Amino acid sequence: IVHFSIKYKYPQYLVERGQLISITLVIVWLKLFKYCRVFETLGPFCVIISALPKDFSKIALVYIILYTPMVCTFYHFYSGGYSADIAEQEDFEKDKYGTLEQTLFTVFLYTLVDDYGYDTLIAITDKRGINEWFTHFLIAYWIIVSSVLLLNIFIALMSDTFARVYENALVVQRYERAAMIVSIENKLPEYWRKHHLIDISYNYAPACDFFDDDDVPDDDALTFERDV
Repeated sequence: IVHFSIKYKYPQYLVERGQLISITLVIVWLKLFKYCRVFETLGPFCVIISALPKDFSKIALVYIILYTPMVCTFYHFYSGGYSADIAEQEDFEKDKYGTLEQTLFTVFLYTLVDDYGYDTLIAITDKRGINEWFTHFLIAYWIIVSSVLLLNIFIALMSDTFARVYENALVVQRYERAAMIVSIENKLPEYWRKHHLIDISYNYAPACDFFDDDDVPDDDALTFERDV
């Protein structure tokens, strides 16, 4: 709220500082998952979501290993230095592979099967004398590996984690609720906490009654015999 009020009141507010605050805002809102875990409806799903980053880290490492050489290949053959006759073509998009940053993002779009500039690649291929089969091989290989293979493996891992964690999610949610209650009780002032414990012991604790085994009839008593 402070960030947006300053931004609209002072237009010269630094964009870099605003970007940092925006990223921090997203992280702070993720903290709400900790408090949602105590609810019976949202708690199990929060537990499941907290277990998914482990699967994401596994597939992300494999993805980076395969993604890095593809970025280098596309950047080496299809980036920058476009002649005027190529840039003036109607379907040519120079912002697809023009710089390293653009190449990084465009190669990532293959995973989402988004617009990766096929006409742009063909135009560069024809102009620079690159074999057309090589361009088609790169496109087909990366779509199959990233979109078909890795993406489906990632979905399968998430499904397995969901099925495995969901069995214990309700138990974990109840444990989180108990831990949250204890944490709140410990933060109470000394007088309130003592009054709260006294109230529980007198009004909510199980009833206590004196037990004397002499009052139990012999017919109802349990007998145990040792085998000799």
